[in-house]
Amino acid sequence: MEIINNFIENKSIFENLKSTIIRGNFEWYYDDFITSPGNDQGDFYLAHNFFSNNKQQSNHFNQILSPILGRLKYNYILRAKANGYTRKEKHYFHGWHTDDNQEHQVALFFVNTNNGRTEFENGKIVESKENTLLLFNGNIKHRSVSQTDENLRVTININLIR
Repeated sequence: MEIINNFIENKSIFENLKSTIIRGNFEWYYDDFITSPGNDQGDFYLAHNFFSNNKQQSNHFNQILSPILGRLKYNYILRAKANGYTRKEKHYFHGWHTDDNQEHQVALFFVNTNNGRTEFENGKIVESKENTLLLFNGNIKHRSVSQTDENLRVTININLIR
């Protein structure tokens, strides 16, 4: 597991990425469960697919993903998406899961700072700190925990084959 702070070194590129997703005219799509039906205490989230089913799915692919992908070592993208979690009155602990059944690497990019987090079954906790990238083995079970302090918690989840 590796945590890289200030991942996008050019502050104006990072601020442009952040404002596009959080304050811009960005298309979010409602999903009534986060990991699987019945596994998330009735919680929901918003998603935006950048890449899935072997093709680009979003007009925002280059603007949002290029600054991240350009710094990663990989051979193939399995999936890339933004996750938008709305503020809750208490922390919701979503279901333990892996993103894919095959061997892969997860690059989880935290777009904004908030008191939500990502937890791992082995007890490791990673706080949501803006412009931070978390790299980990995709076979490790993990879960998201919703935030109570910011209206929106945004992460970009990229599943890669190295």
